[in-house]
Amino acid sequence: MGWWPFKKKERARPIPDVIRRDTRSWLSDLQEICERNFDAPEEARRQIRQMAGEWSDANREGVMEDSLLEGLEHACITGY
Repeated sequence: MGWWPFKKKERARPIPDVIRRDTRSWLSDLQEICERNFDAPEEARRQIRQMAGEWSDANREGVMEDSLLEGLEHACITGY
């Protein structure tokens, strides 16, 4: 007999632990910090340095590609 109503269900694919942020989201965060702190350049620099640390961490963990890190650092240096 080939029919059995209590067969095991197929397992769904596991959801990956890493959710990657795309380039647009990193750039929009950088732009938002610059616009929000337009009148307070020291605060903007502090937040950008903090964000640059997050970029380095993401790159080290393999979440961010090297080319994206280079592009974000370039955008940060040139003033976006």
